[in-house]
Amino acid sequence: QAPTRVATLVLLGTWGRTDPFLATILESWRLMAERLSAEALFRAQTPWAFTYRFFQHPSPEVRAWQAALAERGLLKSVPAYQRQIDACLAHDALDVVPLLRTPALVLVGEDDILTPPRYSRALAAALPGGEVMLVPATGHALFLETPKPCTERILRFLAKHPLT
Repeated sequence: QAPTRVATLVLLGTWGRTDPFLATILESWRLMAERLSAEALFRAQTPWAFTYRFFQHPSPEVRAWQAALAERGLLKSVPAYQRQIDACLAHDALDVVPLLRTPALVLVGEDDILTPPRYSRALAAALPGGEVMLVPATGHALFLETPKPCTERILRFLAKHPLT
């Protein structure tokens, strides 16, 4: 709607179009939300966000964040969560993103099993100024798992595309 307002774009752990793989995950989460407590749902989804390495040596800060989220519940309203799932299932930006005329970084964890690098590559290929950067040894929760490498990659991208 206002392409001149956006100078650069940074997208993290996302996808351009929901495929059968992601749809299966999302549908399973919908079923879990109907049957599990908020804490159980959060715990069931956590392995999709982090790598094996993270679970071996999680930072104390992220452990505290996880405990707080599990305690207060990620899920406040099943109908609201289901609407979010519906939006994710219907997500299809691959026909729209070619209209963007701005440098775009698609940052993805190399070991992201929820939105794997193949999604980021497809999205970046659809963006006229698209570029993919992988963050090694990282899953879907990029900024929680490896904040410094994520920040470094974003700053490097922004330095290549200064605001004018």
